[in-house]
Amino acid sequence: MAQNANGQIVALVAEAGAGKTRLIYEFKRELPAECKLLQAHSVAHHQGSAYQPVLELLHAYFGIDPADDKHARRTKIETQLATLHPGLSEALPFLFALLGIQNTPDPIAEMGPLLKRKRTLEAFKRIVVAESLNQPIVVIFEDAHWIDPETQAMLDLLADEIADARVFLLLSYRPEYRHNWGDKTYCTEIRLDRLSQESAEAMLGSLLGESAELEGLKQLIDERTEGNPLFIEETVRALFDQGILVRGLRLDPFSGNRERNGDEHSFGDV
Repeated sequence: MAQNANGQIVALVAEAGAGKTRLIYEFKRELPAECKLLQAHSVAHHQGSAYQPVLELLHAYFGIDPADDKHARRTKIETQLATLHPGLSEALPFLFALLGIQNTPDPIAEMGPLLKRKRTLEAFKRIVVAESLNQPIVVIFEDAHWIDPETQAMLDLLADEIADARVFLLLSYRPEYRHNWGDKTYCTEIRLDRLSQESAEAMLGSLLGESAELEGLKQLIDERTEGNPLFIEETVRALFDQGILVRGLRLDPFSGNRERNGDEHSFGDV
């Protein structure tokens, strides 16, 4: 829907280790070529650093290299924004200040902090919306439960503005994270909870077949993966890739001993 100027917010909600990162990885692999990806990660030790995930995203967006000096960084930003939309030149002083590459003298040095903050937030939002006029944009923020207050404010503004833009905002966070987007019609939360015992058994039956000799292995996989469907699939795939399970062979899954069965049967396909 985001491709048709109907912005979307999708949130993956789960405890640590439930497969949020893996699901995002698989999502990115399936993105259409015409989509532009902007991605940022939050980490616990950067919670006290303002805009840290946004800085990561902007460095990647503008192609800023660690070896670039301030002049080279400003030139990259100026060139890209001029190409994107001439009106975005107004945002340059705020982006330069955000990235620590201000001109001298700094034209916004005397601006009040509240107005400077407002304009900085708007600069980021304007870039994303302007890019969406050229192509669908996917913006990913991982581990939003660790973002700093300034990044949170930037996300709040973006979430409010994408309803009519070709923007797909994908976030992942733990259940304790709080936001104010839940009542938006274009926001969807997906909880990644463990499968019920019945559902886990059905999934393992689909992957491995219904042979009675594999019941112990199925139980072990369910326990080790804590019923996480992504980890169940990964574990079964690894068992086949490593030759511990072999299609068309009969085996003791715990000892690794295999013997040819006269009535060969497959243990499923991953």
